[in-house]
Amino acid sequence: MNPAPRTTEEEWEEWPKEWIVRADFARELETELTEARKEIEEQSRLLGISGSEVAALKRPLLKLTSLWYQLFFLLDITEESDSGNTFRPNYISSCRAVDGERIQKILEEAKQVINTGVKN
Repeated sequence: MNPAPRTTEEEWEEWPKEWIVRADFARELETELTEARKEIEEQSRLLGISGSEVAALKRPLLKLTSLWYQLFFLLDITEESDSGNTFRPNYISSCRAVDGERIQKILEEAKQVINTGVKN
């Protein structure tokens, strides 16, 4: 499926595969965020929360979810060097080994929560 509808089939075939994956991923994220919005609205309706209260709760939650997705999207990018080695150009590191391990655990758990939370 062509995730960029304004692109002709010939242009689409010339796109680097990485762009296609990113476009598909962006469309998937938008779908998941839309589903999350609907779930928030349904839960708030069941709990009897007013529309303005829901909006006040939704904005920061959806913004944070979006920001986490964007961060993980950037961290998950892989590229291939001229020598054929695959690497991740974007990463978060620390010069302190213990802190680096904690950062890794935090990111792994946050990614798991984001991925599980939106799909459930």
